[in-house]
Amino acid sequence: SGKDSMHNDYGSGKNKISIPPTLLFTLISKMDDVEKMVSMDFKHENDRIFLIGETKDELGGSEYYLYHGIKYEGFVPKVDSAKFMKNYRALHHAMEQKLVESAHDLSDGGFAIAVAESAFSGGFGAKIDLKKMPKSSDATRNDTLLFSESNGRILVSVKPENVEAFKAAMKGCECSEIGEVTSGTFLKINGLKDESVVDLDINELKKSWKGLMNKMK
Repeated sequence: SGKDSMHNDYGSGKNKISIPPTLLFTLISKMDDVEKMVSMDFKHENDRIFLIGETKDELGGSEYYLYHGIKYEGFVPKVDSAKFMKNYRALHHAMEQKLVESAHDLSDGGFAIAVAESAFSGGFGAKIDLKKMPKSSDATRNDTLLFSESNGRILVSVKPENVEAFKAAMKGCECSEIGEVTSGTFLKINGLKDESVVDLDINELKKSWKGLMNKMK
């Protein structure tokens, strides 16, 4: 109660960190059939990887800019709720038909972080082609496509035999096949000029991810 309830404090003593008051939304939904629940981890070798939603040059306020010490530059992600809901409803329909093996939202860190998390959480590698990513005309750099935090995007994987049915379910939406799940332990991403921009072992990616989590404790 009172203004104290609006404080955002972390830690204690001299290590205490406080940030300005933040409006927090907690969303809860009912799932009629838990058997249709879709988790974020890649499930099978040769599954096809799709990206739903458009990637734009929206690096303002991103983790990528924060890492490079860039402040007050670039465009922050915009919200197009009507477009997003169209994509979400189509994806939900595909999930109801059990056409989707994994689904992961793109948030902090953008595409690069999401695909790494789906790969190492499932124990699979992946091959990705950035040229095939749904993108706006201003997204002309590899780092933009990797780390932009454009809203409304979802990374999904689909069994090869379900690809055509999945495409039909997503007809009229921003959705493109961008790669496939591999049996190895490497995440390989080719850039806009077919050059290799990422070639990393998922086990090393997981160590880096866990290391960051440990630093935040």
